[in-house]
Amino acid sequence: MYFTNKRVMIPKSISINNQTINVVDKFRLLGVLVDNKLKFDAYVAQQCLAINRRLFTIKKLFFLPQEVKMIFFKAFILPSFDYCISLALYFSKKSLQKLCKSFYFCLYKLFKFNFYNKSEKYINEFLEPFGISSFQNRFVTKILLFIAKIGTIKAAPIVLKKQIQLKECLNLNHNLRSNRALRVEVKRRFTKFGDNMFESIGAKLINKLIILNFYDNLITFKSVLFRNINLITEIFISVLPKFIFQLDFYFYLK
Repeated sequence: MYFTNKRVMIPKSISINNQTINVVDKFRLLGVLVDNKLKFDAYVAQQCLAINRRLFTIKKLFFLPQEVKMIFFKAFILPSFDYCISLALYFSKKSLQKLCKSFYFCLYKLFKFNFYNKSEKYINEFLEPFGISSFQNRFVTKILLFIAKIGTIKAAPIVLKKQIQLKECLNLNHNLRSNRALRVEVKRRFTKFGDNMFESIGAKLINKLIILNFYDNLITFKSVLFRNINLITEIFISVLPKFIFQLDFYFYLK
């Protein structure tokens, strides 16, 4: 596969050591559909189809009590939203909105939960007794836990660890106003593609979310995260506005 955004002629096959190798524009890697432009629209569309198949398999069991259907929902549908959740940082706004739509569509079809024109606070309070949260809070929680695990778990990839290491770049003798500040260095980027890299996004989130210690033990991190999730979500989407979702697309309620 050739990875490029340029309009160039890509051969249909290449020859290496007299072996012909076909050139493709997308392939599956560990369950994730990767294309030659590193976009994930096709992957998200495929995930939504898989979710719909599982949804209507469960929906056929209409005679089951709500508690049992909730168990099926958590066991067979939610994992499809959570799989490789860190890649959501690179999803387009359109793809994220599509996943959001699919999430609430499942809740409506299985349990008749209608969140049309409802606030995030209302949705979270409503879903709390069922042990789940809103789509936005769920994604934010999973992504921040992913970053925290990189900072705390020794077995995490070294390449990613180096990208979010704290730098004492502000602890200078002549910079008295910030001599206690510990920040992750955000390297200067010249294009929007650089700003969308994990190295940049991870650093910005760590620097902005000072309420969280991404290098503390995970138990403490989770405790602070879940206690302050609404405030943390607001700060998160100030860094990544594409995680603001609209709930005015309920065509199936018409």
